[in-house]
Amino acid sequence: MTSRILPFLVLSLVKINKEIKHIIMNKIVSTMLAMLLMLASFSTTASAAKKNSGSVAYTVLNNYYHNNNAPLPSSPLITTQKEFDEQFGTAAYMGKGGLPTKVNFKRQAVLAIVLPLTNKTTVIDSVSVKVTGANQLTLAYTVHEGAERGYTTQPMQLMAIDKKYGKYQVKVVPTVVKDVLVNTEKYDFVSYVDNRHSIHLNVDYPTENGVLGDSLRQFINNRLANVASLYTYQSMSKIFPYKGKNDSKSFVQYYADLVADSMDVIDKEVRKFNDAVHCALEASVKRVYEDEKIVGYEADGYMYMCGAHGESFCYGATFDKATGKQVKIVNESPKLLQLVTERLRRDWNMQDLHFEKEPVPMPQVSPYISADGKIKFIYQPYEIGAGALGMPTCSFYPYELEDYLTTEGKKLAY
Repeated sequence: MTSRILPFLVLSLVKINKEIKHIIMNKIVSTMLAMLLMLASFSTTASAAKKNSGSVAYTVLNNYYHNNNAPLPSSPLITTQKEFDEQFGTAAYMGKGGLPTKVNFKRQAVLAIVLPLTNKTTVIDSVSVKVTGANQLTLAYTVHEGAERGYTTQPMQLMAIDKKYGKYQVKVVPTVVKDVLVNTEKYDFVSYVDNRHSIHLNVDYPTENGVLGDSLRQFINNRLANVASLYTYQSMSKIFPYKGKNDSKSFVQYYADLVADSMDVIDKEVRKFNDAVHCALEASVKRVYEDEKIVGYEADGYMYMCGAHGESFCYGATFDKATGKQVKIVNESPKLLQLVTERLRRDWNMQDLHFEKEPVPMPQVSPYISADGKIKFIYQPYEIGAGALGMPTCSFYPYELEDYLTTEGKKLAY
């Protein structure tokens, strides 16, 4: 009897063991599937969270201005060409980079930072656009306010983004930084317009006597004398710099009359062949930067002398307020020139153009402190390449060039 029951018990135990294993395996598989589903769900949630907090790529739109009769945009997001044209106009100029950046509203929308009119040096930087929630963008930027000037501008920055963000709500987060600026000179701002000769001159004229005032007036004098000499085809030595009284209006009128007389001679000769062409001059000599140690000036503009095309120019200088002397900011070195070449290639739209020589040489105009407090390197037309290059320009924060700053540069500009 026992011999019959024993095999039966063994078979039963084997069967029960298999069933237990099957149950256990099912439990294990079920548990693993549940864990995988949880991981997948977590991964999807994390991915969505990451997507909702990502940076949004944008393209800066150059060569536009805000229409004078248009109110400030009620929303920074613009989605149609009609709305864009109501707010902004184009400001094209001759040379490389002179055309307005194109916008395709079928594929793009525009984010607009437009500040009120101001007479202060103002720079917009550190711009970021991020997705910060469901159908929400955050537009953050920093506004640097600097020295007061004798004229007003309207700071702005336009950016094209993907059209898919066209229905998003935009949260604007500006940060205003009041840069430390101390004005110790008094200035007259003179704006001169002669529509008959197409002469427009704007000058920040220092009125105080002393070493700084004398140096600034000499810089302005030299720059306007240089422009006048180009219209008369004479050397600067034959164009007598202004030597009258310390009066801003008389100073500007002197050079306006000098250029107008030369234009009359040129236009008279040109009219023999083409009555539709006339000379023109737009020039500004402005105080673009000032702090407790230095003051920066910039002379820029556009000249047309009835040739095939006109020509732009831009010259700057930085002055030590204590001594009145022009400051040399950087020392030339091969490594510095390589940095400048690389920065130009990064910031200047070269397309198929190239420099005559690489690395590029130091610019004819010694690098100077520009309106944003950076060290500006600018090359005049044809200086380092074809005229189509325009005026290649790049800038560095002083700390980026610490190894190449002069002793004066480290003391005054860093």
